[in-house]
Amino acid sequence: MATSETHSPYMTTVAVGVAPAVNLATLLALVYSSINSSTKARFVSLQMASGGGAAHLFVGNGPSSGSPVSTTNCGVDLVALQAAWTMGMQSNLIALGDIWLVSDTAGQKVNCTVEVG
Repeated sequence: MATSETHSPYMTTVAVGVAPAVNLATLLALVYSSINSSTKARFVSLQMASGGGAAHLFVGNGPSSGSPVSTTNCGVDLVALQAAWTMGMQSNLIALGDIWLVSDTAGQKVNCTVEVG
């Protein structure tokens, strides 16, 4: 059940599976009810958790884009303990609903740090 707490930054671990891809806002909303599909952030960091073995996490655009994320099309490809981050140089420019995740292995843990507000 999602908590109504707000944090600065939000930090949690989410599970990502194989297709279909899911957006970051949806995953975070499972933990924090204050996050929704229109939430925007100024900083996002995603780290593939240890224990992922040879599994990959693919990060990219959503299914309605011209090139949705998949195991063969992504903006970022992470393996265990690798991280990727992005910053909105001005406040709250990163749409969490536009960041989509999928793995080539079920049940992969992804550590997330998100600064909103």
